[in-house]
Amino acid sequence: MKYVVEFLAYARIFLSPLLFFSIIGGLFYWYFDSSTGLVIASVFVVIGVLCGLLLCGYARRKGGAVNFIARLHATPELDKTKD
Repeated sequence: MKYVVEFLAYARIFLSPLLFFSIIGGLFYWYFDSSTGLVIASVFVVIGVLCGLLLCGYARRKGGAVNFIARLHATPELDKTKD
């Protein structure tokens, strides 16, 4: 079960920049609507894949994908007690 959760966390980390750059590439493809748009869209998808892989590697070095996502969603201001 641990490996499934870790895999899903890595998939989430990988898909975030991929979807972002794919949407940008899709907008360029829609705007140009020719082979130029297809080339630009393909470049943005490749950039998204590379960014996703780099981000997954960074998360692995920093202690794993689940810990990486947990640090992103942490709210330290809620942990402080009022004086």
